[in-house]
Amino acid sequence: MGMGEYAVDVKFRALRKQMAFVKEKLEKSRTVRDLHTAERRKLGVPFVSLAGYTSSGKTTLFNRLTAESKEASPNLFTTLSTTTRMVAFPNPKGRILLSDTVGFISRLPTYLVESFKSTLDELRYADLILLMVDASEHIDSIRTKFLSCRQTLSELEVDLGKVLLVLNKTDLLQDGGRSYLEGDPLFKEFDPVRISATEGYGLRQLRNHILQRTTTARKVAGEPARRAS
Repeated sequence: MGMGEYAVDVKFRALRKQMAFVKEKLEKSRTVRDLHTAERRKLGVPFVSLAGYTSSGKTTLFNRLTAESKEASPNLFTTLSTTTRMVAFPNPKGRILLSDTVGFISRLPTYLVESFKSTLDELRYADLILLMVDASEHIDSIRTKFLSCRQTLSELEVDLGKVLLVLNKTDLLQDGGRSYLEGDPLFKEFDPVRISATEGYGLRQLRNHILQRTTTARKVAGEPARRAS
């Protein structure tokens, strides 16, 4: 009850200043990202984003399609920032902008939610989202992670109609996991594409799906891009 203050009060005040500083940086980052998105739209090229649970193979597929050499690791948070590259397919008009994003995790700590959602906000503006799933895991784990991904996309107000489900690592399953995967109602609903980003299996089919879906999305929108509401 004296005239001084406790050391913890000084600590709390310093933490509040630091939190305000970080929030300001996040807001500036969001503004810069919006400007980058607007500039990409001027190119008139479809924007495709990779999304999915951590360690599902997003960066491996990104490297395959872009001839990049980004670090791919099973560890959490190997990818922390969004990377975007132009990809040219054999089709004369087959050009897309492909973006690699941070992996989803369930039960994300509260203090990381805003930071990650700021990074993942670009998913809202994508013409197509490739939702990666590790098909080599146990079916219960696949269901849990897939539902977690859907919940995260819903929280980001992403249109699930823009999602193309990509079942990765099917080279680790017998017969590519064809009968195993086709028999599960969870996958039937999304008409998934089976690939192996490591071996290159199914990439031609995936490219065809990307071209078809992005072309259809542009025709429906009637404009180079439409910002999600």
